[in-house]
Amino acid sequence: SNSANYLITPSIFLLQFQLDALFSHWYLNLGLLGLLSGIAYLIYVKFVSNKKWKWAYGGGCLAFLFVWIMTYSMWNAQYLGLGSGDGIDGMVLAGDRLYVVDYKLGGGGEGIDPTLFSRIHALDAATGEKILRFPAGDHAALLGVQGDSLIVHYYIETKIFSAKSGRCIVTWNSETLPETFPELAVGIDNTSISSGDKTLELTTLDGNHWILNLATAKLSKVDPATRYQNSFTPSNELFISSSDEIRVRDQPGGRRLLHLDGIGGIQEISYLKDHRDSIPNPDLKFIAGKMIALHEASNCIVILSFETTKKTGFILTGVTLDGSTQLWELKQRGLRPEDDFAGELTYSWDVDRSAGVLYLGVQDEVFALKAATGEILWRQGL
Repeated sequence: SNSANYLITPSIFLLQFQLDALFSHWYLNLGLLGLLSGIAYLIYVKFVSNKKWKWAYGGGCLAFLFVWIMTYSMWNAQYLGLGSGDGIDGMVLAGDRLYVVDYKLGGGGEGIDPTLFSRIHALDAATGEKILRFPAGDHAALLGVQGDSLIVHYYIETKIFSAKSGRCIVTWNSETLPETFPELAVGIDNTSISSGDKTLELTTLDGNHWILNLATAKLSKVDPATRYQNSFTPSNELFISSSDEIRVRDQPGGRRLLHLDGIGGIQEISYLKDHRDSIPNPDLKFIAGKMIALHEASNCIVILSFETTKKTGFILTGVTLDGSTQLWELKQRGLRPEDDFAGELTYSWDVDRSAGVLYLGVQDEVFALKAATGEILWRQGL
């Protein structure tokens, strides 16, 4: 496991804050490296006179420089996870904790995209206070929380991390799953993942079929006679099916309730349209708009848009689920006036339905909002 324990305690909080600042700003890193180089040079001039020791000292300085550069450019993202995040990836509310997945970019170069390395944060859901942070290795998705277990899925395997310490408890793959579930002891023939319903479908060597719910860690046998029957259960639940539409889960695939669309072939500026393709409020316009969060109990959908067609100055807008009324609006220049984001913003969300709270992560910061009014209860940088 690449995990490490970063419990936020008074004894290490200051050190972690300083290291985060160092690994978040290249100029601080460069300044410290310059300071250390100056000190190393003074030591060389004043104390290193023997030719043999000069070579050894010079080699040691070069080795330190190499390690420093590699740590800053690659090893930090993969093994330490220090500094601010480069994007947000997921969010799960469980009890009094909000678990947030973000990532840092490491490596890359000319013609090679950087690698995404995930981190997992535990925040106090009521205050936003940092409780825990640990690096989780390669790009991962947090599928669920069961007691003290964080269920995290990677490309070909699933890991269970401790929610208290960040330690990797177990790794599930085709080789290790039979050790955890005796039902699979005969051996696994093949597997396939469904990220939509967070399940792993397995076929054992004896021809039996199994479904492992990755969010709950429950294994169940599938009857071949009913394996491909439609198991859809209708409900009135609303869900965001894509970045431009909300659907009602009352039929397979859902029925479209509200969507974002342009007029006259102009898609840069979009309007909210209902299921009849009518525009409830023509005054609500969104540049490069995306539906990014939903709080059904508070009758609120959150739309991310921008002030210009160059995607500068993001805007968060709360709108009623019928698309007729703007509930609130938060602009980048009021939230983070010093930032100048370019390109695609990353985002994630979860809700506390009973409290009317919406947890919304944008890029490298998490907000807790009153969904009905947009009032910011707390905000926390990652």
